[in-house]
Amino acid sequence: MRSCEVLETIDALVEQLQSQKIGERFRASRALVRYKAEASPAIPYLIEALADDSTIVRDSVVWALSAIEEDALPALEQAACDRDFPHRMLAIYALGRYTNNAPARVN
Repeated sequence: MRSCEVLETIDALVEQLQSQKIGERFRASRALVRYKAEASPAIPYLIEALADDSTIVRDSVVWALSAIEEDALPALEQAACDRDFPHRMLAIYALGRYTNNAPARVN
């Protein structure tokens, strides 16, 4: 069960993830790592952030999605089929951190 305090923190980090400032987006995605599966409400925002213009933000988003583990798999599988090549590539990279047979999970 998620505590209200954790959910409020995750909500605040999701809001920060949408900031105009690269540093804030980077720190938000890195901070989500410590919550692991409890950060699953942030998954849609993290998937969206895979398309961020900043390489360091995209990298930290992959790390955050990897930390969330199994809850992130369906969203990553969907993102792995995205039309945008960099977005698709990062989703596949994140999937590869979960399983040895990531290509089998992507249509």
